[in-house]
Amino acid sequence: MEINYSQIASKIPNKKKGEVRLGIICSDSNPPNTIEFMRALSAQVAFLIDKVVYAVNDGIHKNQLLLETKNHRYAMAKLATNIYSPLVTFSDIGDMEAETITKTRMQNGIERYRVDGEDYAFKLFGFNQNKHFTLFFMAEERHFTCFDANGNDDTIKKLLTNIKNRCYGFNSNFHKIVALFIVGGNVPPNPKLILDEQEKYLLDSGIFRIEWMEDPYKELGIKENVHIALKDALEGRKPENYILLPHVVYDYIQKNSDYKEKLTCCL
Repeated sequence: MEINYSQIASKIPNKKKGEVRLGIICSDSNPPNTIEFMRALSAQVAFLIDKVVYAVNDGIHKNQLLLETKNHRYAMAKLATNIYSPLVTFSDIGDMEAETITKTRMQNGIERYRVDGEDYAFKLFGFNQNKHFTLFFMAEERHFTCFDANGNDDTIKKLLTNIKNRCYGFNSNFHKIVALFIVGGNVPPNPKLILDEQEKYLLDSGIFRIEWMEDPYKELGIKENVHIALKDALEGRKPENYILLPHVVYDYIQKNSDYKEKLTCCL
């Protein structure tokens, strides 16, 4: 069935006694930027989140340049999250290099490897069995949809599929997940969602929710998206955009020219 987001949107219930709320940002960390952490802190205030996990992927299933810079990216992520600890903490749950990777079937019938942030985020449910635990999966506005431009599952469908498959021990008696989208465009957003009866039940029951918040990046007045703005800084066109990097990340990049060379190629 097709429904409008406005038909289901409502702020999540008040925090219950004993409920743990964790946020997660799944990132390439290439490099980690200030905006990611601004979003994390804003979400904590708006949704009473106890802590945000900054989970960096290993790159092995994305592209070769990310894999080659894995050690650099992990090192920078640890430096950056130390600034915001204990509110934001580093996690390597996105490092799946040593794991046996399984597949899942998308709604269009095509199989995909279960290696995306929407997949490995569910590991946190496995670490919190038999605990009342709500996970806020934070994603950019472009993923605020069921399917991408190629007709493949996007964030909402991936999360719902993993709930239905009880991925990593997801238990609806204890666990809930909120897809939290960071919106920089139309506010409030109103995408059309295509859901089956079981998925609609997951929404109606509160096991799965969809929320949004305005992107704090808008307050900086930088017109380009964060990746283009960083590229302009690193290539010398707009050094003022270095404001987008935590100082420890800036220092790290300057000291590691091998990473900086590969970084400017893949931003």
